[in-house]
Amino acid sequence: MDLKIRSAIVLISLGSLMGDEIEQCCQVGKIIPLDEADDCPVDEAAEPHEKMMCPFDCKLKSLGVLNGDEFVQEKVDEFVGRLEDGWQEVAKTIATSCIVHSNTMKGKMEERGHSMTCSPLGGIYMMCLFKHTIEQCPEDKWQNSELKRRGKGRRLLTFWVFLFISNSKLLQQDAK
Repeated sequence: MDLKIRSAIVLISLGSLMGDEIEQCCQVGKIIPLDEADDCPVDEAAEPHEKMMCPFDCKLKSLGVLNGDEFVQEKVDEFVGRLEDGWQEVAKTIATSCIVHSNTMKGKMEERGHSMTCSPLGGIYMMCLFKHTIEQCPEDKWQNSELKRRGKGRRLLTFWVFLFISNSKLLQQDAK
Protein backbone atom coordinates (compact mmCIF):
# COMPACT_ATOMS: atom_id res chain seq x y z
CA MET A 1 0.00 0.00 0.00
CA ASP A 2 1.30 3.45 -0.88
CA LEU A 3 2.84 5.27 2.08
CA LYS A 4 0.63 8.33 1.69
CA ILE A 5 -2.53 6.19 1.59
CA ARG A 6 -1.41 4.29 4.72
CA SER A 7 -0.72 7.58 6.44
CA ALA A 8 -4.12 8.95 5.47
CA ILE A 9 -5.85 5.88 6.91
CA VAL A 10 -3.90 6.18 10.17
CA LEU A 11 -4.50 9.93 10.42
CA ILE A 12 -8.23 9.66 9.75
CA SER A 13 -8.53 6.83 12.29
CA LEU A 14 -6.52 8.71 14.90
CA GLY A 15 -8.47 11.90 14.31
CA SER A 16 -11.76 10.16 14.96
CA LEU A 17 -10.37 8.48 18.07
CA MET A 18 -8.90 11.65 19.53
CA GLY A 19 -12.17 13.33 20.32
CA ASP A 20 -14.34 10.37 21.15
CA GLU A 21 -12.15 7.81 22.87
CA ILE A 22 -10.13 10.13 25.05
CA GLU A 23 -13.35 11.42 26.63
CA GLN A 24 -14.74 7.91 27.02
CA CYS A 25 -11.56 6.52 28.55
CA CYS A 26 -9.97 9.31 30.57
CA GLN A 27 -12.34 11.70 32.28
CA VAL A 28 -10.04 14.63 32.98
CA GLY A 29 -10.24 18.14 31.60
CA LYS A 30 -8.68 18.58 28.19
CA ILE A 31 -5.36 20.37 28.45
CA ILE A 32 -6.21 22.44 25.37
CA PRO A 33 -9.99 22.35 24.75
CA LEU A 34 -10.38 22.49 20.97
CA ASP A 35 -14.14 22.86 21.31
CA GLU A 36 -13.45 26.52 22.22
CA ALA A 37 -11.53 27.07 18.95
CA ASP A 38 -12.82 28.53 15.71
CA ASP A 39 -14.07 26.18 13.05
CA CYS A 40 -11.25 25.61 10.61
CA PRO A 41 -11.82 24.52 7.03
CA VAL A 42 -10.19 21.41 5.65
CA ASP A 43 -8.66 21.74 2.21
CA GLU A 44 -9.96 18.62 0.47
CA ALA A 45 -7.31 18.98 -2.25
CA ALA A 46 -4.45 18.95 0.30
CA GLU A 47 -2.17 16.01 0.99
CA PRO A 48 -3.62 13.59 3.60
CA HIS A 49 -1.03 14.61 6.19
CA GLU A 50 -1.95 18.28 5.78
CA LYS A 51 -5.68 17.52 6.01
CA MET A 52 -5.02 16.28 9.53
CA MET A 53 -2.33 18.72 10.65
CA CYS A 54 -3.47 22.08 9.25
CA PRO A 55 -6.80 22.27 11.14
CA PHE A 56 -4.87 21.83 14.41
CA ASP A 57 -2.58 24.70 13.40
CA CYS A 58 -5.62 26.85 12.66
CA LYS A 59 -7.44 25.92 15.87
CA LEU A 60 -4.44 26.52 18.14
CA LYS A 61 -3.86 29.90 16.50
CA SER A 62 -7.51 30.82 17.06
CA LEU A 63 -7.12 29.93 20.75
CA GLY A 64 -3.94 32.01 21.02
CA VAL A 65 -1.80 28.96 21.86
CA LEU A 66 0.22 29.45 18.67
CA ASN A 67 1.37 32.78 17.30
CA GLY A 68 2.85 32.04 13.89
CA ASP A 69 5.40 29.30 14.54
CA GLU A 70 5.78 30.03 18.24
CA PHE A 71 3.95 28.67 21.26
CA VAL A 72 2.47 31.28 23.60
CA GLN A 73 3.41 29.83 26.99
CA GLU A 74 1.14 32.26 28.87
CA LYS A 75 -1.89 31.01 26.94
CA VAL A 76 -0.94 27.35 27.51
CA ASP A 77 -0.57 28.13 31.22
CA GLU A 78 -3.98 29.82 31.20
CA PHE A 79 -5.66 26.67 29.82
CA VAL A 80 -3.77 24.43 32.25
CA GLY A 81 -4.80 26.73 35.09
CA ARG A 82 -8.46 25.93 34.42
CA LEU A 83 -7.98 22.22 35.21
CA GLU A 84 -8.69 20.40 38.48
CA ASP A 85 -5.91 20.66 41.06
CA GLY A 86 -4.85 17.00 40.99
CA TRP A 87 -4.72 16.88 37.20
CA GLN A 88 -3.34 20.40 36.80
CA GLU A 89 0.21 19.55 37.91
CA VAL A 90 0.43 16.54 35.59
CA ALA A 91 -1.11 18.52 32.73
CA LYS A 92 1.45 21.33 33.20
CA THR A 93 4.30 18.83 32.83
CA ILE A 94 2.65 17.25 29.78
CA ALA A 95 1.96 20.63 28.13
CA THR A 96 5.53 21.83 28.66
CA SER A 97 7.19 18.61 27.49
CA CYS A 98 4.94 18.51 24.41
CA ILE A 99 6.03 22.05 23.46
CA VAL A 100 9.66 20.92 23.56
CA HIS A 101 8.81 17.74 21.62
CA SER A 102 6.83 19.64 18.98
CA ASN A 103 9.60 22.16 18.39
CA THR A 104 12.15 19.34 18.13
CA MET A 105 10.02 17.40 15.63
CA LYS A 106 9.40 20.51 13.56
CA GLY A 107 13.15 21.14 13.45
CA LYS A 108 13.81 17.59 12.28
CA MET A 109 11.18 17.95 9.57
CA GLU A 110 12.83 21.14 8.36
CA GLU A 111 16.28 19.50 8.38
CA ARG A 112 14.93 16.78 6.10
CA GLY A 113 13.31 19.31 3.78
CA HIS A 114 9.74 18.30 4.61
CA SER A 115 7.48 21.27 4.04
CA MET A 116 3.78 21.85 4.52
CA THR A 117 1.34 24.63 3.64
CA CYS A 118 0.80 25.15 7.37
CA SER A 119 2.93 24.74 10.46
CA PRO A 120 3.06 21.14 11.74
CA LEU A 121 3.38 22.39 15.34
CA GLY A 122 -0.34 22.28 16.11
CA GLY A 123 -0.81 18.71 14.92
CA ILE A 124 2.35 17.43 16.59
CA TYR A 125 1.42 19.19 19.82
CA MET A 126 -2.12 17.84 19.95
CA MET A 127 -0.96 14.27 19.21
CA CYS A 128 1.60 14.59 21.98
CA LEU A 129 -1.01 15.89 24.44
CA PHE A 130 -3.34 13.05 23.46
CA LYS A 131 -0.67 10.38 23.90
CA HIS A 132 0.51 11.63 27.29
CA THR A 133 -3.02 12.24 28.59
CA ILE A 134 -3.84 8.59 27.91
CA GLU A 135 -0.54 7.33 29.35
CA GLN A 136 -0.76 9.48 32.49
CA CYS A 137 -4.48 9.40 33.12
CA PRO A 138 -5.09 9.01 36.86
CA GLU A 139 -6.48 5.57 37.68
CA ASP A 140 -9.57 7.05 39.33
CA LYS A 141 -10.34 8.96 36.11
CA TRP A 142 -9.89 5.97 33.78
CA GLN A 143 -13.43 4.97 32.83
CA ASN A 144 -14.96 1.59 32.19
CA SER A 145 -15.41 2.17 28.48
CA GLU A 146 -15.93 -0.51 25.83
CA LEU A 147 -12.22 -0.40 25.01
CA LYS A 148 -11.32 -0.91 28.66
CA ARG A 149 -13.80 -3.79 29.02
CA ARG A 150 -12.05 -5.50 26.15
CA GLY A 151 -8.74 -4.88 27.92
CA LYS A 152 -7.45 -2.66 25.15
CA GLY A 153 -7.96 0.92 26.36
CA ARG A 154 -4.55 2.49 26.91
CA ARG A 155 -2.69 -0.03 24.77
CA LEU A 156 -4.97 0.54 21.76
CA LEU A 157 -4.98 4.32 22.04
CA THR A 158 -1.21 4.42 22.52
CA PHE A 159 -0.89 2.09 19.51
CA TRP A 160 -2.84 4.54 17.32
CA VAL A 161 -0.56 7.37 18.41
CA PHE A 162 2.47 5.16 17.74
CA LEU A 163 1.16 4.46 14.23
CA PHE A 164 0.72 8.18 13.63
CA ILE A 165 4.25 8.95 14.81
CA SER A 166 5.74 6.06 12.82
CA ASN A 167 3.97 7.13 9.65
CA SER A 168 5.02 10.74 10.24
CA LYS A 169 8.64 9.60 10.42
CA LEU A 170 8.20 7.57 7.22
CA LEU A 171 6.70 10.60 5.50
CA GLN A 172 9.64 12.68 6.63
CA GLN A 173 12.07 10.10 5.22
CA ASP A 174 10.03 9.83 2.03
CA ALA A 175 10.30 13.59 1.58
CA LYS A 176 14.11 13.40 1.44
